[in-house]
Amino acid sequence: MIAINTGDLRIVLRDTGEILRVLAVIMLIPLLVTLYYNPSILPMMSFIVPSALFFTLSAFFRSVYWKSRGDRESEVTTLKHAMMTVAFAWLIVALIGSLPFSITGTLNPLDSFFESMSGWTTAGMTMIQDIENLNNEHKDVLFYRSLMEWVGGVGIIVLFLVILMRPGSEAQRLYSSEARLTRIKPRMKSTAIEIWKIYALYTLMCAVLLSIAGMTPFDAINHSLTTLSTGGFSTHDESIAYYDSHPNGLLIKVILMFFMIVGAISFMMHFKVFQGNHKELFRNPEFRAMLVIIFIVGVIITAGLYFSGYNKSGENTAHAIINPLFQVVALLTPTGYTTMDISGLGDLPKTALLLIMFVGGCYGSTTGGIKLLRLIIIVKAIWHSIKKVTLPETAVISLKLDGKVLENKVVVSAMVLVILYIILAVAGATAFMAMGIGDNPYDSLSLSISSLSNVGPTFLSEEEWFSMPDDAKLLIIFLIWAGRIEIFPVVILLTHITKRKDKR
Repeated sequence: MIAINTGDLRIVLRDTGEILRVLAVIMLIPLLVTLYYNPSILPMMSFIVPSALFFTLSAFFRSVYWKSRGDRESEVTTLKHAMMTVAFAWLIVALIGSLPFSITGTLNPLDSFFESMSGWTTAGMTMIQDIENLNNEHKDVLFYRSLMEWVGGVGIIVLFLVILMRPGSEAQRLYSSEARLTRIKPRMKSTAIEIWKIYALYTLMCAVLLSIAGMTPFDAINHSLTTLSTGGFSTHDESIAYYDSHPNGLLIKVILMFFMIVGAISFMMHFKVFQGNHKELFRNPEFRAMLVIIFIVGVIITAGLYFSGYNKSGENTAHAIINPLFQVVALLTPTGYTTMDISGLGDLPKTALLLIMFVGGCYGSTTGGIKLLRLIIIVKAIWHSIKKVTLPETAVISLKLDGKVLENKVVVSAMVLVILYIILAVAGATAFMAMGIGDNPYDSLSLSISSLSNVGPTFLSEEEWFSMPDDAKLLIIFLIWAGRIEIFPVVILLTHITKRKDKR
């Protein structure tokens, strides 16, 4: 017989309640934009209602815990509980966070949930067909989309470390469940504060530079929020291609490229740079790998466009180089901005883009995907195995990364997660093909990988995307959710909240 494990559930509800309490405040921030652009009841209620729901649900979850609390042992948040909280909280946040889209009539309920999940997880996929119209009528909703990505980018759980600090290791476990194991400061609360300081400073710098380059203040703020979070929501239907005709379009793209890369770098590296250890950045194997991948794939895409005869009308040499390079950075980081139609590329460029979409950015950054660190570990492990075969049996060689010996459990963990990603990506692509989505396996695989790695763009046409059936949307939502929290919390949530009762 299957029964709810109430001990685990109480702790998950308590910690989720703490998270929702902060979300109640965050949901009121877009009201400032509403009051400035459209001070009327309905737009205001679209944020007040979910804020009230977050607060009410938070109070209910915490009251359930305190009323049923037993001995002090039940108060301790284990790693299992932390991962369950991450998985559960993201579902609740995305569900209630969908209300602004539904209340304003922007989207139907399912598409609203899709948009919300895509925003909070920084996937950047959208079901809004006419963003330009939304830009005119509901700027507060557009700002809310960007704010979702900004908060979700650095990790909802990291934000709440400041709230969840209690005696013991609860905060540390929540921190580790978000795959950000490296401490910047000795105390977890100090670490969380430093992360947000760095994050906010970069966001401000990006907004100022984009404004100087010629973006409107509203566009600059929104794009800075979605660039540092490597989310990719834009205030225009054409995404960054909208700025192709802008006098400073090239400069805007260069600024965005720089901050996309910034968002894809580990926060530990940023902290070291701020301390004056600039050389540490270029010694970092992940950062070096990122630059190499950007260069190689950039050359492949540029060459593919050249030999296919692709050229935008009036596009000069600088744009012909920057546009494909921008697209590579946007997909690797994976922010997901677009400057070109990637569905029209040849098989080699598409394959290269699929691979970088799968990989993602650096470990401990705002990005999705398997992360460069895991790729490096696996490549080194394979090379290490080959060397062991070719050397005498008596030879002793260590598997090292950045001068440190890698423990076997680290290698195994990286391989297991990558295998799970591959299985889920293939399963998703197979399901999409069975639903008749896409003209070929490339299209279905791009949709599955983009969802799982929280990238955004796919090889589907715009018509195919917006005519997608509801069951496909639900599958995308699941892949986005599972990919953002790196699969393990999903498995733990499903296997530990419910368990079989002992037969006695």
